[in-house]
Amino acid sequence: MASKPPYSNNLSANHVAVLGGGSWGSALAMLAAKKADKVHLWVRDAGLANHINNERRNIKYLGDCVLGDNIIAHTDMDDILSKNMPIICAIPVQYMRKTLENISPNARLTCREWILCSKGIEGGTGLFPSQIIAELFPNDKVAMLSGPNFAKEVATGLPAASMVAGHADCHEIAATFLAQKSFRLYYHDNIRAVEICAALKNVIAIACGICEGCGLGKNAHAALMTRGLAEMHKLCEYYASSSAWDIISSLAGVGDLALTCQNLQSRNMAFGEKLGKGLSLREAEAQSKGVCEGQKTAKPLMMLAKAANLDLPISMEVYRIIYEEKPIKMAINDLLSRPQ
Repeated sequence: MASKPPYSNNLSANHVAVLGGGSWGSALAMLAAKKADKVHLWVRDAGLANHINNERRNIKYLGDCVLGDNIIAHTDMDDILSKNMPIICAIPVQYMRKTLENISPNARLTCREWILCSKGIEGGTGLFPSQIIAELFPNDKVAMLSGPNFAKEVATGLPAASMVAGHADCHEIAATFLAQKSFRLYYHDNIRAVEICAALKNVIAIACGICEGCGLGKNAHAALMTRGLAEMHKLCEYYASSSAWDIISSLAGVGDLALTCQNLQSRNMAFGEKLGKGLSLREAEAQSKGVCEGQKTAKPLMMLAKAANLDLPISMEVYRIIYEEKPIKMAINDLLSRPQ
């Protein structure tokens, strides 16, 4: 898509908000800062906000990457959401509702465009990110950004590409604030298929990490990834049938799966590898950096699979290892013993 004129809002300058001060939120803020007059970065911790504003770095999540002077860190969610700014949301899915549901009535009045950048399924409800926003802000427009993107590489300007799926107005927001030479965007309307692929690939990545940790070899690793695509297809076909294969075969599907399942920079694969090497669930959690989305997603994923009567054998074994303490050797044996 060709570049578009700056997004017009009622602020005195071209502003955008980024919610979430982790590695991905900070990297997206750095991207947006190249095109926006000001980027309002919401972070939970006041100490982190002060450090970003004074030192221009987020050492905990992005090391020595320098955040531009036009990135302003805030801790007041009401103040950000009460302004007429588009929102780039990188709050982890399991914390999204709790973070957003208690804002003031005044902050709810503004109609916004959201670019959601968090991958997963909400525990307890089985809802995807766009459905959470629809419940909390029913008048707002939503799209999902997803693709094979490691935050540190995006922050340092290495070439990357991603998919934006959802409302056309949100496509324009993404084009205005995120699209650039080093970060190429592709567009689609099937947001649910993108959300399904984004959630499921993290569960498959845990399985691939277990495979590596157990030393099962590259053949088994490749087979898990490929059969993981089959599970994506089943879930998309049931919950997002329209043009689902376009998404599965795209950056948001096979692209993101390939990156997440083949590199220990992926928190989900690294978490699985620790389990495969014999660490307990608690030990693996303690050694993990940041949120392991696949661990939290496995349970509501099985809820959706059961409701649709879908057979997702790899995802089911990951769920059983994490939530039922099934021995990994037994899970591997059960997968290998399935009928030919």
